[in-house]
Amino acid sequence: MRFLIDMNLSPVWVSFLQEAGLEAVHWSTVGAPDSSDHTLMQWAGANDHVVVTSNSKLAS
Repeated sequence: MRFLIDMNLSPVWVSFLQEAGLEAVHWSTVGAPDSSDHTLMQWAGANDHVVVTSNSKLAS
C-alpha cells in the first residue's frame, strides 16, 4: 500500500510510515503546494496511493 500525505500534515509522516516498511510521499514533493483537493485526489488515484489528510471535508 502506498500513501500520499496531504499538505496539511507534516512531512515527518513520510519518515514514520517508511520506517514501518510502507511507501509514502508528501504532496509537496509531487505537486504544487496550492493544488486543489481535486488535483491531489486525481494524482493519488492515478498513482495508486491512499490519501492521508486531516481535512474534515475535501472539496469536490
